Amino acid sequence: MSKQAEACRRKAAECERAEALATDPGLKATYRDLARQWREMVEHSMDLERLYSSLKENRGREFMAYEGPDRQLERQLDEGERATANSGGQPPTH
Repeated sequence: MSKQAEACRRKAAECERAEALATDPGLKATYRDLARQWREMVEHSMDLERLYSSLKENRGREFMAYEGPDRQLERQLDEGERATANSGGQPPTH
């Protein structure tokens, strides 16, 4: 599993834990929906990785210089994880 897919899977698990702890029905539903969306991102990321691998194999060296369609997502997840780590484990506030 790619780094970005694993990061999305961790985020889904965080939302599932938050849902389990929440007492407000609306908040539980929000966390449940967020977990679902993160799991969908896992699937999309894995699909893109498979596509990238297939294209890279079929196009050879010309395509190998291309970073891949999910590189932007990977950068965003890395930045979010760094921001969370730098804030003592608390998600950044917006």
